[in-house]
Amino acid sequence: MTRSAAIAAIALLAACAPTEPPAVTDSQPPRSARTVRTVAPPAPRRESGPFVGLIPSDNVDVTAALTEGVTAALADARATGGPVLALRVAARDTHWGSAARSAIRLGASEGAVALITPPERRRAHEISQLGTRLGILVVSTSGAPSVTSTGSRWTIGVEAAAPDASPSAWRATGYEAGRRVLAELRGRR
Repeated sequence: MTRSAAIAAIALLAACAPTEPPAVTDSQPPRSARTVRTVAPPAPRRESGPFVGLIPSDNVDVTAALTEGVTAALADARATGGPVLALRVAARDTHWGSAARSAIRLGASEGAVALITPPERRRAHEISQLGTRLGILVVSTSGAPSVTSTGSRWTIGVEAAAPDASPSAWRATGYEAGRRVLAELRGRR
């Protein structure tokens, strides 16, 4: 389109524009009376204070055992005069990418001081990468060496239990993950 054709099109549109505002009919309320869609209020925040986030495993028994172990480590630290840290376990979601969403919500939106990964390699990789980008300590419970071999100062690993290990082995892994979080946080101050 040439410049003169564009100017002619604009002039034609201006000539066709109505000179008076459209009349309001009974079928259409005035603009000021239209219903405004509201946004839901933000969800109430949970207890305040520093907390560690745990991303759940695909296996609910492993998640329960890890939760017990981390909770015991945090309670032992509190009992011996250590920091008071709570544990928040993200909602279990099996959709692809849910570990990343949970890590972002816990780490960036809710302010976790550290994240603990589930043992599944693909989920641990997602969380490790996000922790590095967000600058949040990530403790991996995955046995995959590729999760911690990236050289990120934000990701550390613990001795992982075998995938088919007993709940007591996963509790021990959770306990060690909790201890590592506490040790790293003390060392980074």
